[in-house]
Amino acid sequence: MNCKFCNAEMESSTTGICWECLLKAGYENTMKQNIKSKEWFVENIGERVYRDSDDCECATCRDVVKNGLIIANEEHVEYLYMIQGDYFAEGIFLNYRNKK
Repeated sequence: MNCKFCNAEMESSTTGICWECLLKAGYENTMKQNIKSKEWFVENIGERVYRDSDDCECATCRDVVKNGLIIANEEHVEYLYMIQGDYFAEGIFLNYRNKK
């Protein structure tokens, strides 16, 4: 799948727009403090991080909201970064952070 604006290759996206284009479109001014860079996720490999609810009631999401998650590796970084962007495009701010 490619971004419909810059044609960058993406694994998947609910919007068809890459994270970088979403940011360039002005979204960074809306919730700048809540958006984490890929570098932030990399710096937190092996660390427990927390996020806000996305209103999903599945056991996994409830556990992550309650207990946080440990960023496992670079592949996990890519996944979390991509999901953060996809949710952001849908107006859901996951607000990843180091403290509960």
